[in-house]
Amino acid sequence: GPEGPPRSQEEAYAQARAALGATFSARKRRGGKKSTRAGKGPRVRVEIPLPPGVSEQAADEVVALLGDGSFVGIGTSLDVRFASPELAALAECPTLEAATPASPGAVLVAVSPTAADVPALSALVQRFDWAGAIVVNPAGWEASVDQSLVPFTRTFDIAYSFLPLSIQGLLGSTSNGAVFRSVEGEKTPAAAPWKIYLMDEDPPKQIAQMQKRPGDAEIETTLYNSMAQESPVNQGIRAVRSAGEGLMNLFPGRGDK
Repeated sequence: GPEGPPRSQEEAYAQARAALGATFSARKRRGGKKSTRAGKGPRVRVEIPLPPGVSEQAADEVVALLGDGSFVGIGTSLDVRFASPELAALAECPTLEAATPASPGAVLVAVSPTAADVPALSALVQRFDWAGAIVVNPAGWEASVDQSLVPFTRTFDIAYSFLPLSIQGLLGSTSNGAVFRSVEGEKTPAAAPWKIYLMDEDPPKQIAQMQKRPGDAEIETTLYNSMAQESPVNQGIRAVRSAGEGLMNLFPGRGDK
């Protein structure tokens, strides 16, 4: 698997593609031909910082993330659909609601579906004979999905997750952390641990590892304890925020494009 969290946007994309490739090749080894029956292909989630809002750049970055799509297997195409109608129009792709037929044996890529988009996504996954489905940056799935659809959302394994954090100290200092997980090199998706890193060190310093996804309180406690050990003067964290929107600034040279 990867040595640790990515240090650039390109590296994040490459790591995500490697994790997806590992998932699809593992499924092929285990399931052979039968695994491409309707809905039988892998269902995976990728969580990775992309530009917020509707812009040409946001559409372009999804293209950069997916690359040539070869990670799902040679000869298998990607069918990319956006939850946002505005982004779909910019990217010249269908929306999740569109009745556009799937190309046979394609892998569905659903970009940024919120909890409100899950019914449409569920219908789309059932409607065609997909060779798998990839969800990029689902929003609110843990908190707001209708109870009847929770079993459907749980069929998606988290293959790759990189969530930058901005940590604000009581004395006004700001440092960077991250929650990271990748299934690359693991026997099964469930075996991949979740890790918490301090990103200001080079290389990033791992301060915790757990089998289950850490919640906000657990992340804060872990960071607080680690930083209090490092610097008794700054024994306090005012806030830990997702820095996903600011990620383009963390990685030099991307923001001006």
